[in-house]
Amino acid sequence: GGGGGGGAGGVDGVPGAAAKVDLSEGRWAIFCERWNETLSRRPTASVVFFSGACTLTWAMTFAALSCTPAARFALGVPEIAVGWLVMRTTSRLRMPLNFAVAAPVSRLFPALSRLKISPLLAVFAADADTKKRMEHARDQFAESLPSARVRLMVRNSFEASEKFVRWAEGPIDKYGLSYFLTSKVSNVSTLVGATLAARHGLDVPGMLSGWGFSGDLQSDSGLLACTAALNVGFTPLHFYGAVAAVSALERFGGRLWRDRQRELAEKQAQQLELTEDEKEHLEMSESHMAAAVVGSVAFLTLFLDLAFAIYIMRKLYGSQKKKGDAAESSDSVATESSSE
Repeated sequence: GGGGGGGAGGVDGVPGAAAKVDLSEGRWAIFCERWNETLSRRPTASVVFFSGACTLTWAMTFAALSCTPAARFALGVPEIAVGWLVMRTTSRLRMPLNFAVAAPVSRLFPALSRLKISPLLAVFAADADTKKRMEHARDQFAESLPSARVRLMVRNSFEASEKFVRWAEGPIDKYGLSYFLTSKVSNVSTLVGATLAARHGLDVPGMLSGWGFSGDLQSDSGLLACTAALNVGFTPLHFYGAVAAVSALERFGGRLWRDRQRELAEKQAQQLELTEDEKEHLEMSESHMAAAVVGSVAFLTLFLDLAFAIYIMRKLYGSQKKKGDAAESSDSVATESSSE
């Protein structure tokens, strides 16, 4: 794993400083060093930008397929919708199999264990400063309890949870990338297998209509399934994009800090009085400015990621609502005909 001072982010927390990496180790080892160092320094931002890169390539692939009539005709078939449904509904059931396959894969390719991805699989990722604040808040909460026995029980529970998280990070990092890749392959294999099975003698459109899926929703589900399968091929780009985004934003934050410091220094040289905000900027460190820029863009990325997810859900809901409206209109026409 990487330390807090190397990699793309710099030395001793200063963005832009060059990292000392042995080029003879190969490109994979160099990238693992950059990823691990970036992940240890900016875990939350790295996870957000990784998710944002996944969403970006997914959206571009989906838009390309949707805008191509031949692709919509070939891929928007109900059999693929069945494969997508089977893939989604069996994801939890396939987890033990994925773990069973990930262990031998990790032993067969030990280089995969060099890339640490525990924050990607964890519920919450926090950097060192956030962890310190959380520990301080935890201690304050324990001290606020009235009973010494309750305080002891709370502290023991927190310590046990912390030990479990540290214990779990080892196997997750050892088998995490293997499990991550195995689950991707498992998803695509399930999608393809269920699609092929659905093409052999099953009345797939009728079956999906019986489940309440309209024709438009079946077509959209097929495109979603193909997009998810194709997006697996962009996985290396997702990892690289997260590291590149953090490094570029830190360099940009460093340039902003230096330009601002130069402006304030010129103002002081002219013996002009600084405002309170300008004094705060003058005392701000370069690493603090870099962290502020990375955090702001990460928040915007998370917002756009959620907005796109809501758009896709509304699109599917709209496709399904068309069927409900059509069914209501058919029922009303039938009622009017019978009344006549």
